[in-house]
Amino acid sequence: MNHILNRLIAFSFLLTVSLSFTLSQTIYTKDGEELGERDALVEVMVQAIADVGYGDDMYKYCGCLVDEVFTRITSWELEDYIARDAFEEMYERPDLAKILLECISSNINELEDIPMDIISEEDFVRNCVKGAMEEDDVGDPDSFTFSDWNAICTCLWAKIEEDENYTVGDIMQAENVNSEAFVELIMPCVSEMFDFEDDINSDAYISNCRGVATVSLVKFGYGWKAKLEIGGNQRYFLLDTGASDLIIDSAIERDLLLDGVISRENYVGTDFYELANGEIIEANLIRIPYIKIGGCTVYNSVVAVIPDGGMLLGTGFLDIFSEWKINSRRGHLILTP
Repeated sequence: MNHILNRLIAFSFLLTVSLSFTLSQTIYTKDGEELGERDALVEVMVQAIADVGYGDDMYKYCGCLVDEVFTRITSWELEDYIARDAFEEMYERPDLAKILLECISSNINELEDIPMDIISEEDFVRNCVKGAMEEDDVGDPDSFTFSDWNAICTCLWAKIEEDENYTVGDIMQAENVNSEAFVELIMPCVSEMFDFEDDINSDAYISNCRGVATVSLVKFGYGWKAKLEIGGNQRYFLLDTGASDLIIDSAIERDLLLDGVISRENYVGTDFYELANGEIIEANLIRIPYIKIGGCTVYNSVVAVIPDGGMLLGTGFLDIFSEWKINSRRGHLILTP
């Protein structure tokens, strides 16, 4: 997401460079051209940004640009960037990319209140796709394509425009899975394009059932627990129709690895889950060779690992069966293969 701030940096450069040459001389470009006295140059940059309503307390950020960026480019490079409006090319330079990102990340408090209208839709989508493609593992067959990311980034921009309250700081926090930007923007856009939950158990199948299976449930507080056999060991899982999948904890994951039931090849990706307290976490997904329930054997189903989570029997696993229902009066889970 740092790429979307390219326009902010370009904006501050374009506003200030042409104004700064009249100041007293102390800051020099890489080739020795004088730009101006340092503090006055920073002041001009801060004021120019404030004059158009994009914050008036950006001294550290502007100072970082003056100290670390201006001195590393030549005068002719600076003139060329201005003439072509090509400041984004700085991110392609090994000698500048890390410095520019450091200026942003170390001074994010100064930048966080800047409204997103500083960036155009075209620039946002282009840089969003570029940044995503650079971070994605292009060699992974499950990675998103350029078209996928373009659609997701276009969706993100549409949602940003729907709510004019989003700021640059909000978007900078989007990599945090518990941030508003991630929950309200990224997750809905990805979900609109890809229905992961419907596919998670697409390779699962059922065997050994003798007609309709009846699973005896154990009363647990206001709910029920069902006994499953996983990895050759019987475990009780809380029946939770609000849970999307079968959830195990890290202790069971460790036992499955030690017993040789699963290996690295059984890990099929990750997905995001919302806990009861509202926290969103990323969980590993594991394809289990077989799980037994009520005399039926379910092959190749996928479970999610939540380290400190409970043992939950969710609807994603139950939906592998053609029909399931709970008989609360008798304390039975009825499964139709």
